[in-house]
Amino acid sequence: MSRSSHRSHAALAAAPLAGDALTLGGEPVTRIAERVGHTPFYAYDRAAIDARVKQLRATLPSGLSLHYAVKANPMPAVVGHLAGLADGLDVASAGELHVALDAGAAPGDISFAGPRASATRSCAPPSPQALPSTRSRRASSSGSRAPAMRSASGRRSHCG
Repeated sequence: MSRSSHRSHAALAAAPLAGDALTLGGEPVTRIAERVGHTPFYAYDRAAIDARVKQLRATLPSGLSLHYAVKANPMPAVVGHLAGLADGLDVASAGELHVALDAGAAPGDISFAGPRASATRSCAPPSPQALPSTRSRRASSSGSRAPAMRSASGRRSHCG
């Protein structure tokens, strides 16, 4: 589409325009694309995420725990940011568990819900090297080191 036939769109409150470019975090998306070096790409505005979480907390009754479903967007930077804003993370697979742990979530703040019979079978990490060596691991009754987490029912269980 040539510049002369370019249609102008109404400005979006959540994504204002700078000239004819959409902005994200106050920066034109065209400039972000130049820095990334290719398109398409994903870009997230942490301030916008913060504002939405704040709005959600203000709307929901007090006393409710807010958990982020990692399945919604497992991008490590997004999960890491939301791990600091939410009361916990919900995972449904070993891959999501690894993302949650790598994001710094405490195992007790991770809940497991998925189609498998048990969290123990479905979230076992492929190797101990894949787990962080921080407080996110504890010794199980067998002496092995595996992350402890809660199932959707709230029971603590071991993965591994």
